[in-house]
Amino acid sequence: MRFQTQLVPARLIRRYKRFLADCTLEDGTEVTAHCANPGSMMGLAEPGMKIWLEPNDDPKKKLNYGWSITRTGISPASTLRSRTAPCARRLKRKPLRRWRTTPPAAPR
Repeated sequence: MRFQTQLVPARLIRRYKRFLADCTLEDGTEVTAHCANPGSMMGLAEPGMKIWLEPNDDPKKKLNYGWSITRTGISPASTLRSRTAPCARRLKRKPLRRWRTTPPAAPR
């Protein structure tokens, strides 16, 4: 899956006011990112979760980062979830297999 810019790994500190999220980058810098999904995001916005931010250099936007992907769970086989619909469609079409270590269970 390709993005317009290189994604930046981070850890979620908290999500608030529906569209904002405080995050810690790998170098320890704390930033505020735009969250495009105003829904409840139950189970997808827990403090400490691994997320990926997309840098933003558009001078019209107030924030320098946008929240793009969340890893649910802590194992390498955990699932990646997207914040935006176009990205979610790409994740569904082209799974990121390098994080998957076990085959999916057979349907019943």
